Parts: sequence; structure tokens; C-alpha cells
Amino acid sequence: MYGEKLNQALYMKDHRSETDHTKLFPEGKGRHLTNVGFIEELDCVDEVCRKSSEAKGQRKMAKQQKKVKKEFIKAKWKGILTQHKRVVDGWKQECKRLIMEGVAKKNLPKPPKWPLKPKPAVGQADTVTLIQRS
Repeated sequence: MYGEKLNQALYMKDHRSETDHTKLFPEGKGRHLTNVGFIEELDCVDEVCRKSSEAKGQRKMAKQQKKVKKEFIKAKWKGILTQHKRVVDGWKQECKRLIMEGVAKKNLPKPPKWPLKPKPAVGQADTVTLIQRS
């Protein structure tokens, strides 16, 4: 008995059906389906559903734009890191050359500074300019 209930609960969680949660009888009172007030209330419910789906689409689009920005910044950061590595290698070779010439270590040039990671641009217009620059 207990195992059957667990299986039913598990099955229900896995196989939930998409249902339309429209409000047919507000406040639990029976209504005529042709009543003007009832039809207006159904229209309001449809409007709320439409607005929520539009908001969901806007959030999805914003998420995609944010992902594009993130990928752009990631590619830019990789380029900055490879450039910094080349600069550091050149600095190390310069230090080795100066040590071979007999320059004291305290007089060697300072190492190059670590570059700052680019930050995402704020606003819609900045995104367009970042993509156009690349």
C-alpha cells in the first residue's frame, strides 16, 4: 500500500501535464458562461497570461544578450592574457640579458603589471558598439 502511493507520487512528479489554469468560477460561485462580467474577467485573465509570456520572452532575450556579452568579454580577456604573457616573456629575457651583462638585480626593470579584466558594458547601446569594434 505504502509503496504504491510512493510510486504514484513519483509518477505524478515525473509526468506532470501542462494544464490551463483559467479561472472559470471566481470566488467559487456559479456563473453563466455568457455573462458579460464573466467574459470580461476571462479577458483579464488572458491579458495577464499574455503579459507574463511577453515578460518571459523579454527575460529570455536579455539572458541571450548577456550570454553574448560574456562570450565577447571572454574572448577579449584571452587575447589580453596572451599579449601579457608575451610581454612577461620579453621582460624575463631582458632581465637575463642584463644579468649576463653584470647589472645588479636591484637595478633590473620592474615586471609588467597584470592587466585588468574587461567588465561588461552597461546599457543596450554599449553592447552594439562593443560588437562593432571587434
